[in-house]
Amino acid sequence: GVMYKLSMNITRKKVCFYWLLVGTFSSVLASTISMLYWHFTYMPEPNVNWSPINDMLGMFMIMPFGWLMSIITPAGWLSVIGLGLALYKISLKPLILSVLGSLLFGIYWPKFFVGMMGI
Repeated sequence: GVMYKLSMNITRKKVCFYWLLVGTFSSVLASTISMLYWHFTYMPEPNVNWSPINDMLGMFMIMPFGWLMSIITPAGWLSVIGLGLALYKISLKPLILSVLGSLLFGIYWPKFFVGMMGI
């Protein structure tokens, strides 16, 4: 099927492109879901006019910096190991590790971002 046709013309350049594409998409998706979940379960403190959703735009703007910082976390390790294996084997299958790492990053990124900003 489709995966067979995809795997026939895979180059290292395409592996890198797919890694960037699926990593970005999955971390943005997981961050969005995580932020929305946090927003709807957040119990505001008295006399504080803040909600997690207020920082959603900033969270996305600083996300590239977060990806760089994630290299020192297990989420980043999974992503890099997936990329390394995919490049070594010239196959897209190991990128599933990268997707898992990106999802893990996305789950924790909203709270880490807010904490990092000192909000």
